[in-house]
Amino acid sequence: SQQAVKRARREAVGEDTAGKRDSKLASMFPEIAAKVSTEEGMRALEQGSRHHDLAKQAIDEVYDRKDAVLLAKDQMATKMESIAEVPCKVWSCKVCKYKGSKP
Repeated sequence: SQQAVKRARREAVGEDTAGKRDSKLASMFPEIAAKVSTEEGMRALEQGSRHHDLAKQAIDEVYDRKDAVLLAKDQMATKMESIAEVPCKVWSCKVCKYKGSKP
């Protein structure tokens, strides 16, 4: 956790692992990078978001929807595997080329 906060601070300030100050974010938003580099900014990064639980709930809902779709596909595949053959009679008309079947 501490390493992630330090890494986020380095990225925001514009330092990579070698200590160079060439980050695109820092060059685009120098005032934000300056705030993050302060002690108060570090405390805010460590504290995290107060809406973390809402974000986690939204992400879980997305995963649940995707899981439901995959489960339905799996059930359909299982059902299709159980249907091996259905005997039927097929005929076609040579005049109008109608094709019919009868189970």
